[in-house]
Amino acid sequence: MPSSKSRSIYIIIICLFANYLNASNLEVDNHLWKAECYDENSRLQQTIAQNFLNLLKNQFSLQPDAFLLDLGCGNGRITTSILNSFDSIRILGIDASADMISFANNHFGNSQVMFSVDNVEQLKTIQSNSVDAITSFSCLHWVLDHESAFQRMYDVLKPMGWLGCMFAAETGFDDPLDGAFAQAMEEKPWADYFKEPVAEVGWNIVQPESTKKQLERIGFQVVLMDVQNFNYYFQNSKAFENWILACAQQLKLLPFELQKSCAARIANLYLEATSEKQPSNSQCIYQVDAFMLMAVKPDRL
Repeated sequence: MPSSKSRSIYIIIICLFANYLNASNLEVDNHLWKAECYDENSRLQQTIAQNFLNLLKNQFSLQPDAFLLDLGCGNGRITTSILNSFDSIRILGIDASADMISFANNHFGNSQVMFSVDNVEQLKTIQSNSVDAITSFSCLHWVLDHESAFQRMYDVLKPMGWLGCMFAAETGFDDPLDGAFAQAMEEKPWADYFKEPVAEVGWNIVQPESTKKQLERIGFQVVLMDVQNFNYYFQNSKAFENWILACAQQLKLLPFELQKSCAARIANLYLEATSEKQPSNSQCIYQVDAFMLMAVKPDRL
């Protein structure tokens, strides 16, 4: 079993903070991301995003009519919730998945919040020095070229604009769910479909210190680097299983008829490995470990 410091390519993706799909590495289609399914089973993502938004609100402010860019917006639910922390602003959520953007526009688009298909490494639709703030929840671990992404964020931010990102990073946390995924991927009837996951799935888990150096090299001033660590309670094992099914991208490499059984096996393996920590009632505990960073583009005039 891989150590916490050398997380394998199988299990990093299962940090499971999955909003964003890197379109440059994998064609986005409805088979890989079902917006409706994700919306029904992404309360954990919504919880950790709200926790981070509370920290951002305490650290930063935004003037009325400020323009905020939300990267990897997914189905748009979290993007819309930003207004609870920063009201009277304008928000543009972008995502590489056309299915997610369609869902977001249909369910959450309004006069303050809009959604558009774009790639975080390129931000083709965003002008330089036009953005007051950037948020990103559960996105950057899908981006292979972090330096290009951070450079584009720097370019589009106004001087004194700020950046708040939360994503999976190499924090040293040893997640039992990693082992559950790794074991299930080696078992029949699923093993044959996971022989070459890198050819199909792109993700990028980095050391926080290397991210800090990248940001400072580009010109950002890093304000905060920390880890959000807490226990999330699923209502029952079925809810936990459904979350895995909705949010673990590599399960989409399986034929549809095998996805549910694999998710159930992963959930059972995790619950067995953590049985001493699980409550006596029907609820299931999953320990969350999300890396958070905040940075500012200094005014160099």
